[in-house]
Amino acid sequence: MDSLYPHLVTPVLFIGPLYAMFLRQELPLQAHWSFHEDVISKFLSWQGIRNYLLGPITEEVVFRACVIAVYHMSGASTKRMIFLGPLSFGLAHVHHAWDTFNRYGRNASAAKRAIIMSLFQLSYTTLFGFHCSYLFLRTGSIYPPITAHIFCNIMGLPGFIGDVKDFPSRRIGQFCLLP
Repeated sequence: MDSLYPHLVTPVLFIGPLYAMFLRQELPLQAHWSFHEDVISKFLSWQGIRNYLLGPITEEVVFRACVIAVYHMSGASTKRMIFLGPLSFGLAHVHHAWDTFNRYGRNASAAKRAIIMSLFQLSYTTLFGFHCSYLFLRTGSIYPPITAHIFCNIMGLPGFIGDVKDFPSRRIGQFCLLP
């Protein structure tokens, strides 16, 4: 049972968004959930396999197992491994700025949007990297960071404002359960 606990840390961080999904009846086996739409079409496409299986596994092996191993072999402290290792994970996602710049017209407005979106993505991927690095160092296993990464890719970024607007009478419960 103890080996299961590290895999449950990330879902606990998402208890607020999961509660909102429960209120919207979007969790498995609820009224607005469909096995075909929410599982088959989402996970069994090429994009789904990349986003929910291959991407998380390869990124965690490279950025957790390999990068942290290099820090460890250099004699870095645990804090340094937790807080510096994820910067490379965050920086590896900065290339999305070029895609955004091209998608929105290759002009000054597109550049501004690309920079803002890239800085935001750098921030949350780095924070997520802290979390996965901690899981990896604490457990000594790559599996909890992989399951955390898959779970976070499935959940996406929490939409707190939309959730609170959808269920204003339940806002205290949602904010008490924020990740």
